[in-house]
Amino acid sequence: MMLFPQVRRDIVRRYLAGETPVAIAAALRRSHTRVREALKLAGVWDANRPQRRRAALDAAVAANHAAGWPETPSQLAARLGLTRWPVHAAAKRQGLSYLATRKAEVVRRYAAGDKVEAIMSEYRTDAGQIRKWAREAGVPIRKSGRPKA
Repeated sequence: MMLFPQVRRDIVRRYLAGETPVAIAAALRRSHTRVREALKLAGVWDANRPQRRRAALDAAVAANHAAGWPETPSQLAARLGLTRWPVHAAAKRQGLSYLATRKAEVVRRYAAGDKVEAIMSEYRTDAGQIRKWAREAGVPIRKSGRPKA
């Protein structure tokens, strides 16, 4: 099925304005394959062009990292309507480590004398992991358990 010239021009105009091929196809009630063919024929299709959703995700992850990860990757993903894996992938693409930031914060709080139970509940980890990270950072381990009577 061929597309009329005015439809092809409309597709190119929308694509250059920033719309995705899938959104254009839905609006024009065409298949996204036809839309991509029209874009290739016009010489404007770039398969490697980052889509707006990816750019928005990268920006959200960078902002979250700059703020010290106030939202976990799971919380950020839920806010953006995604699973947590694209958030981790975006952080990895940008060289931002959520775990390194999280470890540093846990170790800082442990070294400051915060209770292990409080750290466990806030960071959803266990006492063994907290102590392991503290040991790796060179922080002396506090005694745990009840004092003997």
